[in-house]
Amino acid sequence: MGSSSWHDKLQARWAARLSDPPGAPAAALQLRQVPTFAERVVRAPRPEVWSAWTAVQSEPSQASRRAIEGAPTSGLGAATVTVGPPLPPFGLRTVMYSEVTAVEPGWWSTVQTSGGTFEHTETLLLEEAADGTTLVRLTGRFLQPALPSADVTALQKGLNRLAAELLEEIAARAEGGSAASPG
Repeated sequence: MGSSSWHDKLQARWAARLSDPPGAPAAALQLRQVPTFAERVVRAPRPEVWSAWTAVQSEPSQASRRAIEGAPTSGLGAATVTVGPPLPPFGLRTVMYSEVTAVEPGWWSTVQTSGGTFEHTETLLLEEAADGTTLVRLTGRFLQPALPSADVTALQKGLNRLAAELLEEIAARAEGGSAASPG
């Protein structure tokens, strides 16, 4: 009889550890969608902006970015793998796979990137504007599992900043200047 009571106490403790604290909402991860956006007018015609975009896309910005053997190097299906630096405490590296999933040369391109627990799809759109300028718009959707209460504001600001930096690099190339790589 004594062992049954002891066993019941252990079962109750284990059940308490597995359940949420009293009064706490159930913590379930949800797939969070974070929109991203950047826009800029470039003082160059659309074909020159497209040429600058393809140049930026074809040049590896990191020593660890590699083309995938057998995949095209540009246009639809162009794919790369990027291996990030070792991260503490165990030296694990982030691996990202990027592929051009849709493209209309000279006008727009969509790139999808997957890396571990996230997926980011972004589309670059070029629109002819007044006086030979081009409106360049970069829109995206970042998907990542997170708690419903998670604040994604900092993530969204960071992704928007990276998009704006990319547009600055494209503008500098298209307008004839030299751009530093964003970082």
